Amino acid sequence: MRSQAEWILFELDASPQPADSEPNTLKLLHELQVHQVELEMQNEELRQTRDSLEAVLAQYTELYDFSPVGYFTLDGGGKILRTNFAGAKLLGIERSVVAGREFRLFASAQDKDGWTGFFNQILTAQTKLTRELSLETQQGRLHVLAEGLGDGSGLECWLALVDITKRKHAEEKARKSQQHVMNILENTTDAFFETDRKFTVTYMNRKAEKPLFTTREKLLGKNLWEAFPEAVGGVFHQQYHRALELQKPVSFEAYYPPFAMWYECHAYPTPVSLSVYFRDITERKNLEDSLRISEQRYRDIVEMQNELVCRYLSDGRLTFVNEAYLRYYGLKRELTLGSNFVPRIPREDQDAIRAALKSLTPLASSVDLTHRIMTAEGEIRWQKWTHRALFSPEGEVLEYQAVGDDITERMRAEELRDQIERIIRHDLRTPACNAIGIARMLRDEMNLTGEQRDLLGLIEHAGQNMLDTLDSSLDLYKIETGQYRSEPEVFDSVSMLRGIIGALTKKAQFAENRLELFVNRHSHNPDSPCLCLGEPKLLRTALQNLLVNALEASPPDAEVVVELSLDTDCRIEIINQGAVPQDIRASFFDKYVTKGKKTGHGLGTYSAKLMVNAQGGIIELDTSKKGRTSVTVRVPVHQAQAVQSGGPQAKTVAAGPGLAILLVEDDKVAQAYLRYLLEEDGHQVKMASDGATALSILAERQFDLVLMDVEMPVMDGAEATRRIRASGAPQAGVPVIAMTAGVMAGDREKCLAAGMNDYIAKPVELEALREVTRRVLGAGPTQ
Repeated sequence: MRSQAEWILFELDASPQPADSEPNTLKLLHELQVHQVELEMQNEELRQTRDSLEAVLAQYTELYDFSPVGYFTLDGGGKILRTNFAGAKLLGIERSVVAGREFRLFASAQDKDGWTGFFNQILTAQTKLTRELSLETQQGRLHVLAEGLGDGSGLECWLALVDITKRKHAEEKARKSQQHVMNILENTTDAFFETDRKFTVTYMNRKAEKPLFTTREKLLGKNLWEAFPEAVGGVFHQQYHRALELQKPVSFEAYYPPFAMWYECHAYPTPVSLSVYFRDITERKNLEDSLRISEQRYRDIVEMQNELVCRYLSDGRLTFVNEAYLRYYGLKRELTLGSNFVPRIPREDQDAIRAALKSLTPLASSVDLTHRIMTAEGEIRWQKWTHRALFSPEGEVLEYQAVGDDITERMRAEELRDQIERIIRHDLRTPACNAIGIARMLRDEMNLTGEQRDLLGLIEHAGQNMLDTLDSSLDLYKIETGQYRSEPEVFDSVSMLRGIIGALTKKAQFAENRLELFVNRHSHNPDSPCLCLGEPKLLRTALQNLLVNALEASPPDAEVVVELSLDTDCRIEIINQGAVPQDIRASFFDKYVTKGKKTGHGLGTYSAKLMVNAQGGIIELDTSKKGRTSVTVRVPVHQAQAVQSGGPQAKTVAAGPGLAILLVEDDKVAQAYLRYLLEEDGHQVKMASDGATALSILAERQFDLVLMDVEMPVMDGAEATRRIRASGAPQAGVPVIAMTAGVMAGDREKCLAAGMNDYIAKPVELEALREVTRRVLGAGPTQ
């Protein structure tokens, strides 16, 4: 510096030189001048240093204040001495009011103790320390990364805070997402494991432990092929390598001999891993094997049986037929499968089959069909098939399965049986009807004694019982076999009960018993009828069986009460003294159930229940009152009960004098009775013994009404009526009323189909004849 100062003095050459100065003085002056220059140089250097320091301080202050990192200076007690803008913003308060506050107050409750320990370490440590903290600020909870450094004296420390809230939230979200995935993998029904590209197992759920016969702890971190060396070179080894090499998912089923198990596997590769979902399908495979064996046995059985078996698609193509099917139709299997073979079926039967198949649903997937076919030789044969539709989960028909049989011989036998039944019913009923008719005709004579009238009444009742017994026995058979068809009609329940009670009280075996009828709680005879809707013959037989059972079960000289009441239905209650034995109460209406009676076979109550149920009625047993038994029968009540029979639309046409009636009847006794009945009622009667004779008479003479027997020789009533209607003659529209002793189900429809106007059953009663005549003449002839 001295040489520099001297050089400056030399250049300035501004120092005066006194002439008379001493050398020492000059030297001293020179020294002072050099020192002055040195001092000025030092002052300039100090000034420059100060300016530099101030510039650096200003730069540091700017960097400190505006740094994105929050900086804090804390004293030895943890109070904030200074902070920058980022630190104040982090705490959510003004920078001017931060100083003097304890930093601990901003720590969250769970981190206060952690902050205290961290702060004490910072003051004493010689190195920078780092810790994550959670703070409670004006913006809510923040997560920060704190770095601290002490000054070495324990009096101050510096703290830098970086906001990592978003990162923590992202980490928490990722953690929850990962936990969600782990939960899915742990709770999935499939077993699962994951490996890296070198087949080291990195994850495995608990479901995989059982099918792999190991635990997760034992398998994690191990090589898959080292854990299962028997799989090397097999299907599993090949497929997993293939998935990673091609980077394509693979699915397969494979057997693992060491475990004697089948597995279904689905492997999904990524560039760095392989995820495998698998399940134990050993049971399913065993079931499939059993199913194949069972199906083969089923096919063997189907092939061996005589029934015709086939399966076909919705378009009619056959997918399976058994040998019996091929034999029956004379077909070859290779030409039949895949074809639309359909036998020759009459068109009306084809329409019925199509409609029935179309109506099938997943809940009603089968139907029984009986139809005709025509053989190659032109013979008509009958078949019965059961068709079952197989549906997809979406409700679409996948296939039909049908099992059929040739029932021609059975149908012919049934037809023969029906013919025999009709003959028996007609031939047996006709004499009984005649006996009833003659008894009624004789009873109407004025010169008979009371005893004679009673005897004729007994004959009439016996004949009616015979008719009812004949009808009910055949009806009962049809009810039991499911062939019965109900044809309800309106009848007077009061007169029916009076007739039953009157007949039973005349029997010697019930002479000591008393039978009393109450109608709507009254014991006197009401003037108006109580009209019910049902089948009077069936109900008469059922009630007679129940009354006989009640009389036989009653103590001597005991009273049996019949209560009839009408409300929403027709209610008939039969009450007798004496209780039904405890051990047969539950089976009271079962077949062959009886106890404590000398006679009977246990069929009375059984048949009564069947007959009541067949016409839509209900029968109930009540033994709740000690020492007595009550059986209640309920049948529908006629809705127009208060209206006279025939309804409000029927014209009041008297069946009295003036009607010219052609009576067509082949039985001489029935002719005599019906002629007597009609002439006594004032009609003019012309007789014909068959349908052909009736046609000849009608061609020559006009009649107001024709009473036509149905079953007659030469020409029956149905054929005669058809010819009358088709003749085109003036008498083609004459009213025709059918009469028959064979009251089988469907007879009314057959008569009406032949062109008859109405129907009356034998034995013919005058009031019934008057009613049907009024109805027919009031409605006009059927064209």
